[in-house]
Amino acid sequence: MKRALLLVILILVSLIAFSLLKKKSNQSNSTTSRLAEAALSHTNESAASSSPTSSTRDRRQVSLGTNEEEEFIEFDIFPAQEFGKSGNDEAEDIDHIISLISFYDAKLREGGIPTGMNEDFVDALTGKNSRRMRFIKRSHSRIDDQGRFIDQWNNPYFFHSISSKELTIRSAGPDQELHTEDDIILSNR
Repeated sequence: MKRALLLVILILVSLIAFSLLKKKSNQSNSTTSRLAEAALSHTNESAASSSPTSSTRDRRQVSLGTNEEEEFIEFDIFPAQEFGKSGNDEAEDIDHIISLISFYDAKLREGGIPTGMNEDFVDALTGKNSRRMRFIKRSHSRIDDQGRFIDQWNNPYFFHSISSKELTIRSAGPDQELHTEDDIILSNR
């Protein structure tokens, strides 16, 4: 049920993002403020058409800095909201990271998910990507000072990229040692 709802949200967000990109490419000499106005107007339209009680509603905003290097399109989506919540079991939290990565893949349409180490996934999901899209804030409580996703025991997850579409994420579990019997492992396939 959650995955079906996420798929519907992904489709809606894709349509809105495409509309924003098309609008931006049609405008010559567009400024940062015009981009912000377009994003915010789409946000307001989305919010008006969504159920006010929906916790999965996507809210977009553009973070504006003093130059283009600090400009991001931010998505406030269900997996980012739920990741690390009190009461989650570790498998749920890993599933939320996998959902964020799937959303990244669907939005960027670059033919694959990020690859590399934990830090590379955090970078990609926090805005260091070709479209400057931020799916989770770097200040999230489950991202440590070294820029890594951490489990509920404050240990970094181990990311294993199998291909450009498949990965496995492993938590060391309660004993806090990787590759032991209590590890929690999930794959996106």
